[in-house]
Amino acid sequence: MKARPSERVVALARRLCADGAELHLFVLASDVWRDLDLSPPPRIHHPRRPEDRHPAYRLQRLLAFRLPGAVSALVRAATGGRSDRPAGRVVSAVTSGQQRFSELLYGRILHPAYRMVRPLLLAGMFRPEVRALDQCPINRIVACDLDAVTLAARLARRHPTAVATTSLDL
Repeated sequence: MKARPSERVVALARRLCADGAELHLFVLASDVWRDLDLSPPPRIHHPRRPEDRHPAYRLQRLLAFRLPGAVSALVRAATGGRSDRPAGRVVSAVTSGQQRFSELLYGRILHPAYRMVRPLLLAGMFRPEVRALDQCPINRIVACDLDAVTLAARLARRHPTAVATTSLDL
């Protein structure tokens, strides 16, 4: 299930649409915004591929879960599926150690690092859509969450006369 945008963001979008503004939304999940029935409908921009297909996202999942899981699978295969006590203990110890290692690696190192580079990755994923707006007159740029600030800054550099803000109040 896709996360629904906050009520403040939806209220701002409704107000801008009611005022007759041409609204461009940069979103990861476009179907959520299409279901809101904004009138007139905004132009929805979304990346050509989902975020979970980005190489950086896939690399962190590989390092945290796939590779350690492969080691655990090799140990299980080496025991030949026997259920005798020593082999069972080894498999159990390796499996639980792999799970703890994966959770620590992901939670303490990889996920925080990904959170830091995610705004840059998202801005890069939206680069073609940003370039397509070069010919459009832009009056206001609103970044509605932290990950959108980098994208908004890039838009503001391309459109220096536009007002760029993180405030949802007009």
